[in-house]
Amino acid sequence: MLVDYKNKSHNFARRLVGSSDSGKDSFVHKLRGRPNRCPTHGVTAITVNVGGRDVTLLNTPAVDSFVNGKAVSVCDVRDMIRNRLQKLRRDSLGGILYFHNTDGKQTAPPNVDSFGEICEATDIVLVATGERLFELPELETTIWREAMSRGAKAFPFINTKESAEEAVAVITDN
Repeated sequence: MLVDYKNKSHNFARRLVGSSDSGKDSFVHKLRGRPNRCPTHGVTAITVNVGGRDVTLLNTPAVDSFVNGKAVSVCDVRDMIRNRLQKLRRDSLGGILYFHNTDGKQTAPPNVDSFGEICEATDIVLVATGERLFELPELETTIWREAMSRGAKAFPFINTKESAEEAVAVITDN
């Protein structure tokens, strides 16, 4: 999911990424105050107001979901975003919120290298979701270690509107 933050002095493109059940839909639900649309098969836009700012979330398919019978990879999502950026006449993203469900068995590290041509690693926020948020320090020193050594930040999403707004603020206030 891409977050497009606009005001008079800023025009940044942002997005959220995660595998199925990583918490992206819950995040959007909390920001909007109502359930998110059904899972997307392409890039769809949702505009919300966060702290007096208009923020457009560009929802992408979940990594590891299936679109047209094909499993979606991180590179597929990156290419969808690159195509969207071309339509918007932009060269790069301003940042990424990368979701990780602490309840599941997500053991693969975030693939920050896949986004290198459209986003700096320092503009990535790794968002922990789920009931086991107490594992955040362990994530930071294990599977998130490489991304964090390149400048990515960690954020615990506690499934509230306020927490979702704080995560957006981390990425828009960079």
